[in-house]
Amino acid sequence: MAAQDAPPPGRCGGGEGPDRRAGAVLPSALAAAVRSSQPPAPSRRTSAGRASAGPVPAGIGPDSSDRTGSAAACARIELPTLRSWPSGPHAEAAIEGEASGHDPDAARVTEAAAAESDGERDLGTLRINEVFHSIQGESTRAGEPCIFIRLAGCHLRCTYCDTEYAFREGSTRAIGDLVAEVAAIECPLVEITGGEPLLQPRVHRLITRLCDLGRTVLIETSGACDIAPLDRRAIAILDVKTPGSGELHRMLWSNLERLRPWDEVKFVIADRADYDFARDVARRYALAERCAAVLFSPVVRQDAGLEIAGCPGLPLRTLAEWILADRLPVRLQVQLHKWIWDPGTRGV
Repeated sequence: MAAQDAPPPGRCGGGEGPDRRAGAVLPSALAAAVRSSQPPAPSRRTSAGRASAGPVPAGIGPDSSDRTGSAAACARIELPTLRSWPSGPHAEAAIEGEASGHDPDAARVTEAAAAESDGERDLGTLRINEVFHSIQGESTRAGEPCIFIRLAGCHLRCTYCDTEYAFREGSTRAIGDLVAEVAAIECPLVEITGGEPLLQPRVHRLITRLCDLGRTVLIETSGACDIAPLDRRAIAILDVKTPGSGELHRMLWSNLERLRPWDEVKFVIADRADYDFARDVARRYALAERCAAVLFSPVVRQDAGLEIAGCPGLPLRTLAEWILADRLPVRLQVQLHKWIWDPGTRGV
């Protein structure tokens, strides 16, 4: 499925992973593999803030405490074994038990009707950091105009986080008001980000209402929260935590089972050790076949903050040369908005 295609329509609601939806038809062996796979045992932090756990077969990335990227080092986490999901033009039908393709009339209501319905029911509130209209800087949608809804709060403290202000700053907003604000802007692309947007359960109401408007909805999530409840019309941009983030031990590995053909996976890479880890995870799980795109994004230098350790930057050319040398089927991602505006500028 092309990255720019919208996913096929379907029911809304929480708790729908590919193997959980009523009526979904999966090959029996695949369904058994999905049910039996378990995330790794919780790892413990070392004094350096890196993840540490039990041994893993060689070739699954560097030891997070060894920043040299040596071939002998490997990540001390137990990654689950997953079966390859169907790929190709009929992947959606194999996974969901229904024909692939997008029927724009199946789940869409007019914007006027959607805005009116907001006043007829109470959708609740969310803690919001900011809402703005800008240029999408990441994912396969980079360069497109986009409305951003940034939720407040995050349970992670990645070393390179560039939105530390979203940890605690924010105000309470009615979901109906947020939907009306988006409906008033002529822009088909919306991204819900954070912080960590999936920490607030009512965000799924917002996602569903925005999908009802006919908008393409991206969900940028850390990988540490379950993506199973996502409306299947939404597109997950799943961040797989690397050792350099300092939060590898928080990664919810079962999320890889729940990737759909239209979702995307992102690795933020701080150094060679992170690259080796990302390369090995992408290869082991055949991520390029499971989802629409695998994004490798170099860290832009981030100074230490009140709650983050900070991280040196990785030159874009360096990462590009590593990708080319290994012939990886990934996309080199730059944070385009940081080239257009100063990297510290908010609301862009």
